[in-house]
Amino acid sequence: MQSGAPPLSPLAPPRTMGRLLHFGLGAALLGCGTPEIVVPSTLTLEVQPPHGSAGISTRVEGLVRFSAPVRDDTAVEQGIALECLGAPPCDAPVPSGCPSPAAVARVTYDPSAQLAHVKADRELLGNTCYAYVIEAGIAAADPNIGPLAFALRSSFQTR
Repeated sequence: MQSGAPPLSPLAPPRTMGRLLHFGLGAALLGCGTPEIVVPSTLTLEVQPPHGSAGISTRVEGLVRFSAPVRDDTAVEQGIALECLGAPPCDAPVPSGCPSPAAVARVTYDPSAQLAHVKADRELLGNTCYAYVIEAGIAAADPNIGPLAFALRSSFQTR
């Protein structure tokens, strides 16, 4: 009884063989155990006072806490600055509100606490916007942790 269908062959047609080969390779590649997903770690930080803070003392001591020990204390001390932005509002400050010369940050790094202390060389102006500027590229001591990936500006307003 012929039904019009082609006769069955002991070998699968090429199109079916391709599908089997594709499935077999995929299963072989995926079947080598549980895949390990590795997310690279990078150096991160936390800044105090937090970005956007208002009513901050004119004698503020800023703190920058690193997520891991840094490789070079000097890179931290040279990579953090204090910048006068001007009169409020801090999202669009008026630069003429900054004194000349501007206050300069004195930065010290405490490796045991992974903490940088940022203190102006004089009292800051009241009702003025300032920013801590942290450069990209500060490297962690651990070679498995990538450097600070981007520059950061954290602004605040004095009272």
